[in-house]
Amino acid sequence: MGWLERKFYNWGIGAQKREIDPWLDNLRSVNGDEVGTLLAVATHIRHGLELRLGVDLLDPILTHTAKPDLIFELHRIVKHCQSTGQQSDAAGVMVWLFTLRCGAALELRQRGRELWKELQRGYPHVKEAADSLGALSGKTINIDGFDRIPIGLEPSVQ
Repeated sequence: MGWLERKFYNWGIGAQKREIDPWLDNLRSVNGDEVGTLLAVATHIRHGLELRLGVDLLDPILTHTAKPDLIFELHRIVKHCQSTGQQSDAAGVMVWLFTLRCGAALELRQRGRELWKELQRGYPHVKEAADSLGALSGKTINIDGFDRIPIGLEPSVQ
C-alpha cells in the first residue's frame, strides 16, 4: 500500500471509529429489553438481507472479501430507512453495517466485539420483543439464530 493509499485508509478508519463509538455508547446506555428489541429487528433484517443479497452476514470477514461493495449497499439502505422514518429498521441495518466494517478492518475488530457483547444483553428479551413487534406490525418477526455471533467478533476470544 502506497503512502497516499495508507493515508486515505487511516482517514477512513478514523471516520468509521467516530461513527461507531457514539453508537456503542448509546447502546451501552439502554436497558436489556431495548437491546432485545434492537436484536430482534436486526435478526429479522439479517434474514431478509441474506436472502435478497445472497450474503452471509454472520461471516463478515469472508463476506467483505467476496463482496467489498456490500458496505456501501448497507449504508445506502440505512440512509433510505432514515429518510423514510423507519428508524428501527435503520438501527437494525446499522448492526450489520458496523458488523461488516469491523470484520473488514482489524483496527475496528475490538469495537465489533464490544458491539456483540452489548447485543448479548438483549438475549433474554428477544422473544418477547419479537412477539410485541409482530403484534404491532402484523408480520412474523424471524428471530431464528438471534444468539449467533458473527465469526471473528466473539466478545471473549479464546
